[in-house]
Amino acid sequence: MLHLSEQDRITYRYLLKVEVLKKVVPDRLPHELAVNGAQFVFCPDGDQFRYAYDHACRIIEAHRDITRLHVLTRFGGGLVLPADSPLHNECLGLHGSIFASQTMKHMDLVMLYAHAPCGAATEAGMSLAESLDVLCRAKIDLKRAAQERGANIKVACFLHIDAGPEEGRKTFFFPNGQWQLLTRHKPVKRGEPWPGHTSQAANR
Repeated sequence: MLHLSEQDRITYRYLLKVEVLKKVVPDRLPHELAVNGAQFVFCPDGDQFRYAYDHACRIIEAHRDITRLHVLTRFGGGLVLPADSPLHNECLGLHGSIFASQTMKHMDLVMLYAHAPCGAATEAGMSLAESLDVLCRAKIDLKRAAQERGANIKVACFLHIDAGPEEGRKTFFFPNGQWQLLTRHKPVKRGEPWPGHTSQAANR
């Protein structure tokens, strides 16, 4: 099983400190969005899938009696969607699957997930910060594609993180707007530690 790198652990703690990662409160999700269930876009990681799936079930079950999640899996989950993502070659028609599911299942809510540590992201040399930056672009990309098709979908982003036995597994709501504001001042650069060098970030 993979473990968070020290730099990713620093990034994770920094995001908790500045409250960019949010505790998920199922009742805050508009009922009309979740009443038909949702599309669940996740990585097929056998070590993490069940935990994230159970969490998504609890969100939907706050709005309907029976769980209704339409599962779409690709290595990297939501990280495969942007055309400039290092994992885009895993997309394999994911856009088409999402819009077909909306048409056939009447599911207007798409839950895009990234998780860390992720084997696909690690293999591509992506840090946690880079993964979150790609997840943010995935939502933008999907909303743009929906607009071009005349489709009306709601996209919510989540991060599932396994911080090891002491801190455990947690799933957070990931607000794109806050991330964009934060990275406007602290941009994510490929291959560079974020939010800064390890020694600097640890003291923030």
